Amino acid sequence: EDGDDAYYWPFMIAGLAGSMELTDEQAAKLREHLLRGGFLFCDSFFGEDSYQIFMESMKRVFPDRPVFDMSDDHPIFHIIYDLPEMTKVAIPHVSEAFGRGRMRRGPPRWQGIEDDDGRLMVLIAYNNDVQDAWQWADDPRYPSDLVNLALRLGVNVPMYAMTHCSRGGAEPPPRAESESASELRDFPCFDQDVFRLARDLHSDLADG
Repeated sequence: EDGDDAYYWPFMIAGLAGSMELTDEQAAKLREHLLRGGFLFCDSFFGEDSYQIFMESMKRVFPDRPVFDMSDDHPIFHIIYDLPEMTKVAIPHVSEAFGRGRMRRGPPRWQGIEDDDGRLMVLIAYNNDVQDAWQWADDPRYPSDLVNLALRLGVNVPMYAMTHCSRGGAEPPPRAESESASELRDFPCFDQDVFRLARDLHSDLADG
């Protein structure tokens, strides 16, 4: 939450995003991280009250940037795995998946926030619990089709985050021998070996 730790990660995940109440200092630090090329996936929150709390924090981070509804043709849903109708999917909380009641929620809503170059910085999975599908993937009570979708999304999100940076999506500059960790933080998808591995894997899979 505090310090400079966030700058050393190319992407972050916020579980229980409806409980995220950022201070102004935390919001400013998250804003800087995202504008430098970082990525945030917000998940595991249901209902209007949680959504309003979450949006209040996001407004502290980006008071002037719109939160928009994602379309199914966005590259994050296709960069490795094709997820053609992902925005219609509701991945349930474990209690609902196991038949122990329903969450107080409406339909799923997949939303995003972009930078000035159209790069997705924040992916919002409202009325969804993707991380529960990951956590309970090996439990036969959790619907296998939703587990498969969640796991595929779990590949697409970091792949998108590590191959779509700031500066118009340019490739990170080579790291000089004398380059310090603090200098790398200017480009959060900073590890050129990871970047090239992700890029080459994407290319190999695309080529069949």
